[in-house]
Amino acid sequence: MPYTFPKMFPASSPSGVRARKVAPKRSRRASKAEKIDNRVSTFQQETGTDKNILVTLITVKPVKENARTDTVSSFVTLQDLLG
Repeated sequence: MPYTFPKMFPASSPSGVRARKVAPKRSRRASKAEKIDNRVSTFQQETGTDKNILVTLITVKPVKENARTDTVSSFVTLQDLLG
């Protein structure tokens, strides 16, 4: 008996188009914050420093403050540099 694939979708929807299962989006920003934290801890381990590491973001545009901006210690914009 030949193998048959299990049915994941209904045969058809009211519009005649098959529904598609979509995987949930992963939060890229959360992983970026974790990546920055990992880099800071790796730097501290490799250099053997016990001093604080200040993460600075240099950007052209102003940054919107949100829950994820706690990872960055300070922001420098083009406006700050050109004054």
